[in-house]
Amino acid sequence: IYAKLNKLDHILGIQSEIAGHFPGKKIQFLFGLHPGWGIEGPIGSIHKIDASYLSPNVNIAARVESVTAQYGVNILLTGELYSMLSKEGKKLCREIDTVMLKGSKKPVKLYSVDLQLDTLARKVSKYEGMAPDVIKMQRKKQHEAFQYLIKQGTTSTALRFDEDEDIRQMRAGINPEFLHHFRKGYSSYIKGKWQKASTAFDQALSIYPKDIPS
Repeated sequence: IYAKLNKLDHILGIQSEIAGHFPGKKIQFLFGLHPGWGIEGPIGSIHKIDASYLSPNVNIAARVESVTAQYGVNILLTGELYSMLSKEGKKLCREIDTVMLKGSKKPVKLYSVDLQLDTLARKVSKYEGMAPDVIKMQRKKQHEAFQYLIKQGTTSTALRFDEDEDIRQMRAGINPEFLHHFRKGYSSYIKGKWQKASTAFDQALSIYPKDIPS
């Protein structure tokens, strides 16, 4: 989704049109992820009914999503969800803060999945000129093929981060040296060692100047 929003010619054309009418605005997706139970159902009155989800877990996910812009990231997940990931999946995440959220009885750790959205070259969609039903069929086949490979154990979502060219480009700046300095700074920040944290974060920013959490 992120790759398509930031590289496909026809979508970037829409982005430019939106910016022309509403300066500084664009289409974007922000995700706050947290696990747990939820109740799905219609809520409202005889005049208006909306489908919605209710639970403390849904509320936490919504609050996590609401702070993505403050941290300058697109995807945030809680420590509870992070603990459920595979070893490979955890390597793709970066702990960026520990906060108290309304509705939570204990501090919540926040992890980002970092993507640099301005690193992709503009391209024309491979589906350009195809009929909608053909596009739908092609995408269905791709999805089924990926699900088959997962069941066979020959790939995984984590492996896709190494196999997919777009994802590799969007994560090119998230290198081991940057992560070393950031994690060093974050560790000092959590311990209240402000000067050490500031020095380490400055070193991280010298490698990746656009990193907002630093």
